[in-house]
Amino acid sequence: MRILNLKFKNINSLIGEHSIDFTSPEYTDSGLFLISGDTGSGKTTILDAISVALYGKTPRFNKLSSTYNPLMSKGTGEMYSEVVFSEKGKVYTSRWSQHRAKGKADGALQGIECFVYDGNNIALNRKKDEWEDTIISITGLTFDKFTKAVMLTQGKFSEFLALDGKAKAAMLGEITGTEVYSEISKRIYERAKTEESNLSLLKARLSEIHLLTDDEIEEKKKRLVELEKEVTTLNNEISLIVDGIQYKEKKNTLLTKEDILSKKNKEKEPLEESANKALSEYESCLKDKEEKEKLLFNVDGIDKDIETLKRRVKEIENTISSISAYILRLEQDKERERINADKAKEDLKEADEYLRVNKGDEDLDSLIAKAKEVAGQVSQLKVKKSNAERAFGESKDEIKKKDKLRDKAKIDYEKINLTLTDEEENLNVLLGERETILDGKIPESIDSSIDEINKEILKDAVFKSLDERRNNLKEEEPCPLCGAIEHPYADKEFIKEHNAENSRLAEEMERLKRLKSALSLVDKKITAKKEEINNLKNNSLLLSGELNLKDNELKVACNNSQKAEKDVESADSELKEREEYLSSLLNGLSLKEMEEKVRKYKDTKEAKQRNEVTVSNHEVFKKSVEASITQKTEEKDVNEKSLSDLISQIEAKKEERNDLFMGDTKTERERLQNTLLLKKNEKEKEENKLSEIVKEINILNGEKSAIEKDLKSLEEKENPYLFLDNLSEKKAEKEEKRSILDQEKGALSQELETNKENKKNHWTLEKEIETQTKVADKWNDLNTLIGSASGNKFMEIAQAYTFKELIKAANKRLKVLSDRYVLTYDYENKLDFSVIDTENDNNIRTAKGLSGGESFIISLALALGLSSFLSKNTKIESFFLDEGFGTLDEKNLNKAISALVSLKEEGKTIGIISHVSALKESIPVQIKVEKNGVLKGPGIS
Repeated sequence: MRILNLKFKNINSLIGEHSIDFTSPEYTDSGLFLISGDTGSGKTTILDAISVALYGKTPRFNKLSSTYNPLMSKGTGEMYSEVVFSEKGKVYTSRWSQHRAKGKADGALQGIECFVYDGNNIALNRKKDEWEDTIISITGLTFDKFTKAVMLTQGKFSEFLALDGKAKAAMLGEITGTEVYSEISKRIYERAKTEESNLSLLKARLSEIHLLTDDEIEEKKKRLVELEKEVTTLNNEISLIVDGIQYKEKKNTLLTKEDILSKKNKEKEPLEESANKALSEYESCLKDKEEKEKLLFNVDGIDKDIETLKRRVKEIENTISSISAYILRLEQDKERERINADKAKEDLKEADEYLRVNKGDEDLDSLIAKAKEVAGQVSQLKVKKSNAERAFGESKDEIKKKDKLRDKAKIDYEKINLTLTDEEENLNVLLGERETILDGKIPESIDSSIDEINKEILKDAVFKSLDERRNNLKEEEPCPLCGAIEHPYADKEFIKEHNAENSRLAEEMERLKRLKSALSLVDKKITAKKEEINNLKNNSLLLSGELNLKDNELKVACNNSQKAEKDVESADSELKEREEYLSSLLNGLSLKEMEEKVRKYKDTKEAKQRNEVTVSNHEVFKKSVEASITQKTEEKDVNEKSLSDLISQIEAKKEERNDLFMGDTKTERERLQNTLLLKKNEKEKEENKLSEIVKEINILNGEKSAIEKDLKSLEEKENPYLFLDNLSEKKAEKEEKRSILDQEKGALSQELETNKENKKNHWTLEKEIETQTKVADKWNDLNTLIGSASGNKFMEIAQAYTFKELIKAANKRLKVLSDRYVLTYDYENKLDFSVIDTENDNNIRTAKGLSGGESFIISLALALGLSSFLSKNTKIESFFLDEGFGTLDEKNLNKAISALVSLKEEGKTIGIISHVSALKESIPVQIKVEKNGVLKGPGIS
């Protein structure tokens, strides 16, 4: 994750809108920048703005809401913060904003708006609640991880160094998120208890199942067979009793049916007479209707003939009317044509006179064509002049633009040459510093001196290894190694002088090492400065070339402007010439007036030709119309005679029809039909009555025959109960006894069935217990390893591994910060560590005994280590350190800065918040926060 740009408005003391572009070369080239300013000026507000834009909260203030926002500047009505950041090659924008009612400073806080957008400015969250989850899914960082991986809070590690084991575990869990292992430990403990409880329940259920013995099963089956026999006997007896009851009932029913049948036969006779009478009346009515239908059919034929004759009369009347109208139109056309012919003759005289007077207008066409051609040329010349004037204006604008660009290039060129001069002077200072360090020596002589001293140190090591043998030497006795009688190296004065010389050599070695280190440091600076000077020279050459290019472009622009001015003058001259020629052609008239004269002459000539044709055609038309009128008058007379004949035929048909039938045939047919329907209904009603009684008699006969058949069938059976009395009571006694036997039988069957089900359940439970035992054993084993009711067991194991990895990551950073200290892991107390001081005989010290500067170095290493530890899945490319560097001496401060600068090689950019003056001098790239809320620095607007 890399922070690319920050924009915010009205946060804390930084009132108004501010923007910081972290992609500016000053930030990306140096890799380290300082956010400086007086206490309370608003340095930390910049980090608050980044935090709010991404998570809606800050390390100092938890989540903001519609009723709580201590960050909004006092006296303002709105606030927003927007961060543009990159993640895995893609660019995103996250924005958080809030305002007060109507944008007024005293208005109530309104709802929060927060969205994250992709590179195409498409919102990736629809709702406010989805915003933070979207940020986490993109970056892989929760707010807690962000404040430890991007905004490094070393202050927590200063506290961390002095905590005991339990407190350290709690803080480590808060920082690294190992509290999840505590939850796992608790859940394993609870799961083990649950599985053990499930096993106990299964065993309890198994103990509750009772199974029958084989003897009990056999005895119950035997009793079931006996009961089946007894029930079968009772069923047979009950069946015979039921037959006896049915026999008596059917006897009574038969007598009832015979009585009813006798009554129905008596009712049938009068119904048969009524039905026969109704049938006779219906047949008579039907015959009368058929005779009348024949008469009415003939009358309908006559009516159709009359209607046909009437339609023919109507058609002839319409024809006569059409002919009369047509004759009238012909007369009107004849009169209209006469009037038109008279008018055409008058118009013809006027046209002849106009054409005679204006004969010269006929030849104006060629003059108009020439005038139009010249007018087109004038129009094109006006466009040409306009384009030339526009080009001239643009060329003057281009000269101004090129002149500004050339001035800027000249300033940049002069500026970089001044910088180059300053840097060459700085190089000379470094070279002088190097000469001072060497003091006339050559670097190889320092290495040679160090080698010589190392040889002497090795000799001293050999000398010291023979101390025991040297102490055992005696005067005038031969040495067991060399056989010499004299022993000068065992002389105390010699040993004293030897030790003094060794101390001097050690001091000289330390001095030479410091000298070499200082020389190495200045050589690095010289190399870097030379590279910087080379880069400046290259940039100077590039700017020189760019300046020459701008000069050439300015010259070209000036030439273009002069050419454009000439084009304007040329176009203006040519335009005036063509306009004068056009005026001479028109001779004081407009082109439109000349065209109107030609048009009127041609129209008059065409009108004359039309009027001549009209006059010529009038006589021909007049004769044609008179012939048509004569023809249509004859047709009208013929049709009037036909109409008179048809009217006579209609009257004769009407007399013939009235002789046959005077009334309306439709009404008569309806009367006949209604009478017939009435008689038919009466007939069907009587027939239905007869049919119903016959149906009832047939049903009664059928039921009687069936009862007689059933009685005969029952009499043929051998049934002792057929003629006995009180059969219902006997049936009830037998059924009660059978019910008792059925209950006993059902109970026995249920017991046997239950026993079968119990056997199946018993087997199933045994299998479940076997499976559950394995599950419970597995969870009990896991619980023994890492489970606990408090959750501490697994969390402590996880934290120990996490802490060990943290120590490794911190030592990598500590090696760069200070090669004096090494953190070591305590294998007995797994959440403790100690500090090895390599410059003090590898003395092991506790974290509580460190000085302020040492604590800061260690805590910074731990914070950087944690950052790399947390960023294994997310590449962190932007860091912000809100931590005082005031506890460091100059040496350690320089090392800390060098270590932070080295992170640039990993593609990281570091921002430090501090007011330490040494940092202001050591870090050239700075964002300065002034107390009036003004930001100054690279990329700020």
